[in-house]
Amino acid sequence: MSFAPDAKILWSDAQGAPEEPRAKLAYLEQKAAEPIKSALDAEIKPAFRGTDPATLRVRIRMIHIQPMAARIIVGAAPYFIRADLELVDAKSGQILLAASNFDAFKAGVGGGAFAILEAAATDEPIIRVSRAFAHVLSAWLKTGVKTTFG
Repeated sequence: MSFAPDAKILWSDAQGAPEEPRAKLAYLEQKAAEPIKSALDAEIKPAFRGTDPATLRVRIRMIHIQPMAARIIVGAAPYFIRADLELVDAKSGQILLAASNFDAFKAGVGGGAFAILEAAATDEPIIRVSRAFAHVLSAWLKTGVKTTFG
């Protein structure tokens, strides 16, 4: 998993992010990388144990996590991850499957007290959206059918 050179991360509620734009992007990439990688490893690796080795390349293009204020006011605003994907034959290096701007959404819960409850009772939004992305990607790799929400 990597980030595209022009990746965008819209995640204003991330704690500890510096103000300077490049430093902020580097910080957010670092903060998002582990949950995304963990979710992909948990969902993809166990589901695909074939005889022909392949590598799944995921290049993140955008992460959008709605700010808490928007979730309270607007309601069930979704979070999403968008990435370019390549499934590569490990022996030949041939690209077996590619998809650009592959995205998956995780719906938030609706407004006010629900958003506050969601924030207090469950995993961070980056963890939820990472799991949704991994789930949608795994289902697509298995069936060829892409759903939007995970």
